[in-house]
Amino acid sequence: MVLFPDVQKRIQAELDAVVGRKRLPTFEDRASLPYLEATIKESLRFHPPTPLGIAHRLVEDDIVEGDYSRIISIYTTLACFSFTLLSSWPTACSLTIRYVIKHKGYHIPKGSIVLPNIWAMNMNEKQYDHPERFDPGRYLGPMPALESPVFGFGRRACLGVHYSLAAIFITTASILSVFDLRAQDKDGKDVQIEPAFTGGMSYALPPPPLSLSQLSL
Repeated sequence: MVLFPDVQKRIQAELDAVVGRKRLPTFEDRASLPYLEATIKESLRFHPPTPLGIAHRLVEDDIVEGDYSRIISIYTTLACFSFTLLSSWPTACSLTIRYVIKHKGYHIPKGSIVLPNIWAMNMNEKQYDHPERFDPGRYLGPMPALESPVFGFGRRACLGVHYSLAAIFITTASILSVFDLRAQDKDGKDVQIEPAFTGGMSYALPPPPLSLSQLSL
């Protein structure tokens, strides 16, 4: 919200219209706050907390059919980073690439460790218009964008997805219904901040110089 104050103002306007300033938001208000919901979805797409998802090991050989060039981009580009630690990776890599060229499908051998490149999926220009922009509006309207697979896929999806989204919703709604968030230095002057995320399998934005000012009732 500090990076995108215009989005913050629009969420607060929506909260004022739906909730008012005499009480805090509740889960009963959730369906009436579409822009806040869209902003949560866009935040998870724009900077997923686990850009490489969670690693999984195949129990049997598998072949992924379809647009194999895109699948290679999704599964191989950053999977190579992990597989270089495995002694079998150079052989597995060469066999896989030859299979792709010959059969136009992506062969994943049994025992492979697969890291889904969530970040690359979220930045897919075929799926999202101008993916480098933070735009909650992409999740509004009659044809909303595909939600980010940040919580995983199918039967292996995170079991806590509903709890997590509910917690993000009620926390964000409560804070923005009471406070205005701004980046300021120790002298109270507004400052521009550049997002610099921590590295690793998961990453987060270090706390910026934050100022909280209570909204008037």
